[in-house]
Amino acid sequence: MTDDFIKEIYLYAAYARQAGQQKIPVYVFPFKMNDENMQKHVMENMENALLNFWRNLKSGYDLFFSGKKKLNIRADREGHYLFYSRFTIRSANIIGNTYYIVIRHRNAIEVWSKYPVLFNSNSVNFDFLRLKKKVLGVKET
Repeated sequence: MTDDFIKEIYLYAAYARQAGQQKIPVYVFPFKMNDENMQKHVMENMENALLNFWRNLKSGYDLFFSGKKKLNIRADREGHYLFYSRFTIRSANIIGNTYYIVIRHRNAIEVWSKYPVLFNSNSVNFDFLRLKKKVLGVKET
């Protein structure tokens, strides 16, 4: 990234702060992590210790560019980044009923809640990352 781009980011951040924005999320990736570039970098760096790190970052890159929304990020005990998204369902018809929660990845990988989840409000918290015993389709580690 050149100095001109850094200056542009700084100006956007300064304008946002002046307008009252308290937090300014900035995501920096080592390169444009689309599938084509990932394949190119993997082939050129087969012995590189950064490959697993890049693959980990790619999940956040894909999540951000699929919705262009703020990422929720945390790290596990081994230091791997965990990226997750929050969403709200806007239908009063589901409140008071139970449903299975299904996450379907573009590569046809599905993860299901093991049991139906009670929707008692418009927003339900279900953490697929911490609740491995309550999820079907997640590799146990």
